[in-house]
Amino acid sequence: MPLLLAGRVIAGLGASGSTIISLTAVEETGSKGQRMFGLRILLVTWLVGSVIGLAAGGCLAKWSSWRWIFYFDIPFVVVALALSIFAIRIPKHEGSKLQMLKSIDALGTMFVAGSVVTLALALNYGGNLFKWSSGVVITLLILSVFLFIVFVFIEVKLASEPIMPSSMFKTRTSTALLAIQPFVGIVTFAPIVYLIMWYDAVKSQSSEATCVRILAVTLFALVVALVVEIVISIFKRCQPLVHISVPFMTLGCGLLIILNENTNRNVPVAFMALLGVGIGLSFQPHFLMIHGASVAKTMTSVVAAVLFLRILGAAVGIALFNAVLQNNLVTKLAAVVLQHPLYAVYILNSVDNSDVMRLPRVPQSVRSAVVDANAQGFRSIFIACTAFAAVAIPLLVFVGRRQR
Repeated sequence: MPLLLAGRVIAGLGASGSTIISLTAVEETGSKGQRMFGLRILLVTWLVGSVIGLAAGGCLAKWSSWRWIFYFDIPFVVVALALSIFAIRIPKHEGSKLQMLKSIDALGTMFVAGSVVTLALALNYGGNLFKWSSGVVITLLILSVFLFIVFVFIEVKLASEPIMPSSMFKTRTSTALLAIQPFVGIVTFAPIVYLIMWYDAVKSQSSEATCVRILAVTLFALVVALVVEIVISIFKRCQPLVHISVPFMTLGCGLLIILNENTNRNVPVAFMALLGVGIGLSFQPHFLMIHGASVAKTMTSVVAAVLFLRILGAAVGIALFNAVLQNNLVTKLAAVVLQHPLYAVYILNSVDNSDVMRLPRVPQSVRSAVVDANAQGFRSIFIACTAFAAVAIPLLVFVGRRQR
């Protein structure tokens, strides 16, 4: 486990660096039209990779071993490395290497990472290893808030090139849209993660069939993103598109609440399609509105800030939802154990491995009770997703037509 975590840390550093380098390379080359086209390609790649990667990773882990997720990455990484060495030419930065190093907001990065990690630990420990009222959980929560406050102070007072430039918060519109982004991140990733798990635990569906159904999100998001591009180029307005993006995402999440063990397997595809529409509406219109309403110098800084906030929201949201699901399942399955004490080992082991319930020695009555418990547990997750999406809707009131 320590080696796995260390590898993921190194991979995360490389992934974050490649994202910023790609954005910088696009911003520094070509005409304005070419730069916008390059940004669109990067965003489409990020969206497709994020959604398909979740589904494909689950399939690889199910078919063979979780190790194949990392083996599968190697050819792509080798090609990317070769292209980065021989094809990318970024203009040299003016000034010494020491000045370049000083411009990196390492202190702010360290504190915001510490804040997120301590919050994730608190959410995972609470109700599992420790009680929510325990000193460990409370200390982690307080430490997370403290580290975040220090991060804000560093960004405002100390950092020469902050992760989140204060210039982006100069207007009501840009501030509201930036505040919305963590919620958008939660609603973009969490439903996909937990719907994959829902198909496995509740519908006993194969990984390949789940992957095909999850692709509905990507398909609709891409189609809508292309249509949005045409609409903006014709009407030169993106405010109405911003105003309907979050409601579509909320509707898609809200409909997932009605899922149960008797739901047809194709029904969630329609709900995820609505979510995909909202995701497609949340890219170009949001970026353009924030860039136009703030005094950010480049679109690159806007895209980097938005993606940072969305990934941050997704990380915290998934950690929170995992705690909710585990606590809910433990309570529901404890009741099932009381009804079927002879099968307590199978029932409790099903939390980590749903295949246990498919063993011939497990009666149908026990299977049905466990499936019902899982369905109720996932419903609580979809309710939480909908609540987070709904919280962002009132913030749209502050998104006005006037940019500055």
